[in-house]
Amino acid sequence: MSDLAQNFSAQNAGRRVVQYIPDSLRARLVVAIIRSAGALTRGMGHRGLWRVARLAGSFAPKDQLCAVQLETGGWFQFEASDPYWSRMVCSSYCYEPEIAYSLRLFAPLEPIFIDCGANFGYWSVYLAGEIDPNNIVAIEASPSTFQHLTANWKRDGERFSVVNRAIFSSDGLNVALSEINADHASTQISPSQDGTVQTITIDTILADHFGRSTNPVIVKLDVEGVEIQALLGARDLLSRGSLLIYEDHGNDASSSVTEHIIEVMGWPVFYINGPRVTKILRSKDASDLKRDRKRGYNFLAASPDSVFHSALLALASR
Repeated sequence: MSDLAQNFSAQNAGRRVVQYIPDSLRARLVVAIIRSAGALTRGMGHRGLWRVARLAGSFAPKDQLCAVQLETGGWFQFEASDPYWSRMVCSSYCYEPEIAYSLRLFAPLEPIFIDCGANFGYWSVYLAGEIDPNNIVAIEASPSTFQHLTANWKRDGERFSVVNRAIFSSDGLNVALSEINADHASTQISPSQDGTVQTITIDTILADHFGRSTNPVIVKLDVEGVEIQALLGARDLLSRGSLLIYEDHGNDASSSVTEHIIEVMGWPVFYINGPRVTKILRSKDASDLKRDRKRGYNFLAASPDSVFHSALLALASR
């Protein structure tokens, strides 16, 4: 476990409250097994926890929901059988601590937050406890995943905005969706006249939801292989001081997204690992950091003239 993850784990120790919907003895046993596995695997960076969560989840009652209270106050719910999210019942398990660190670092700026590829809405619920929720919009392409996002949006009091569209380089295209290994966290899009959802650009989201707002903008971009196309639809966004939190997957040996950001956009890129903030000078530097081909790696890119860049550069210089 990284130092950053240990820090967040220490902050949350003993505070991961779980609700059961409906309450049942079998659901409590499933959660108890996952929590025990979390404690046992903590020193190994929770290696193997996903497998235990998947096995334990197979014994959960059908459609059994759980909800955990996040450290920022909001409630986040998921199916007990879903190993991607059920690990959240473990107080020692920290989901993407580098993103949590970044969002809380810049929350005092009251930024606009555009959550592209929001999945079940974890980061939107998380940040809604730190900034004005009216500054948050969560976009998810998959209709089935969007139902879970909507459920969390309702549970959180419908405080932020939700949009069922696919982020792309242009608006109004019909696209089809395909899930990778039946994993809701890995959904790809492809053009299709019979597609189930339409595309929308980041610029259109910004214009439709935030108009003339001059607040700084943070975009979280996790759109499974169409990150570059999404950035091509963000020309207005790129002309203002903004922060981009994006995924560059381990299976991309060339780190094409990072290369596009550095070489085409001209934006500095940073990587957070434990207490260290490292400036990425070349896409090869990003490739060298990515040791696991099955894992997505989160990087930060900041407009050179933004407050985000100044802060990250100062942290990288320590």
